[in-house]
Amino acid sequence: MIYSLHKYNILNKNIRSGVLMAKKRDIKNFIFWCKQQNMSFIESFKMAKGTFDSINENEFFCLWEGRKTFKKNRMKIPVIITMMSLIVIMIILPNVVKPEIYGQTYYGNTGSVFEYPVQVKTAEPQFKKKYGKVEVKITPRANYTAGFRIVSAARYGGFSGEIAPLDLAGVWGGLLDKDLLSEISITQYNRFYFFKYTAEFPFGLDYIYRHSANMHIIPSTENIKNVIGRLGINDDIVIEGYLVDLRWETGSGEYHWNTSLSREDSGAGACEIIYVKKLIFNGSLYE
Repeated sequence: MIYSLHKYNILNKNIRSGVLMAKKRDIKNFIFWCKQQNMSFIESFKMAKGTFDSINENEFFCLWEGRKTFKKNRMKIPVIITMMSLIVIMIILPNVVKPEIYGQTYYGNTGSVFEYPVQVKTAEPQFKKKYGKVEVKITPRANYTAGFRIVSAARYGGFSGEIAPLDLAGVWGGLLDKDLLSEISITQYNRFYFFKYTAEFPFGLDYIYRHSANMHIIPSTENIKNVIGRLGINDDIVIEGYLVDLRWETGSGEYHWNTSLSREDSGAGACEIIYVKKLIFNGSLYE
């Protein structure tokens, strides 16, 4: 449909008499016609002032931009900014404001446990722990104490992440030597760890198997869970607890997750699942 200025002069008269459509609808039609003529906003507003009574620039601009009212849309900006700020806070705040951790100064000597993990058979009975709505049976297989340097860390979500939110790849013994460790690259993915070494590495593959591990860390307390959230690469820590097997049932079936009991195995099932009762880090003991 093509409009002319003459038509809008007629519309202007009819608006006054209340015979034709409401003022805003007429202005919208006028704006549509102006845009078809490739007129600018300023040109269109000047023409509108000569055609419509009591039209102001703010109202015309809102209609030009397809907005309802100037005031309502003016309020949208701070609302949008507020919503975006809340989203940013929700994402960043957990990483900035860390939960409190409670520990006590540790005066003992941890040097020997960094040579090789200590594993002793246990008579500790099976116990149950609830994760969400699922009850998990936890069977201790051995008492376990290990001191190691963290060389890689991977966090996991989902149900397995509720049980063991963190996997730590750690090294001990001879691999604590910085020059030796520099010849090895260790990465993690999907609950496994992978390593490669240079031609200059003086030992064989078995040496790496015996002096490193990928450990699924199950915190026994909320405090230990908060502590492991602060651990990073190159941190030296000592953990005490149990190597455990896990069993649970859901509507889709029965599941199990078993720990390794050897420092020399590899492949699926070779990772240690550790229910951590104590953790020593930066000279403090956490339970």
